[in-house]
Amino acid sequence: MEIRCLFPLKVLDANFSVWGPRAVGIKLMKRELGFINLSRKGCDVGRDSDDYFKSSPRPAGKELPPNYKLNQQFGSWIKYPGSETMLMVNHEYAVEEADKLVKTGQIDLVSFGRPFIYNRIVLFG
Repeated sequence: MEIRCLFPLKVLDANFSVWGPRAVGIKLMKRELGFINLSRKGCDVGRDSDDYFKSSPRPAGKELPPNYKLNQQFGSWIKYPGSETMLMVNHEYAVEEADKLVKTGQIDLVSFGRPFIYNRIVLFG
């Protein structure tokens, strides 16, 4: 995967070296993307978690409102009539929450990587 991204990553790195990462962005032109992933890392998801799963705080002045719904804010930019691009989300989704979002058509995919990695380390580590 990284080989396919090598050119755009090199262009980004060159721009970062001149202007810094806070002044650089990417505008995607019309493409038929399989999916776009929205990660809610740094969002207060409205439930307690242990130290392992605790979200990293966002920088001062960049905090998000409690229970911020990233997919509700930006999902319609990805899932609109005629769009074939799927919306994937991740970061601290409960199975029940993800199931409801899929069944109501708000998202298409969700990844649960960290809980499975965590369980493997605890159980087999």
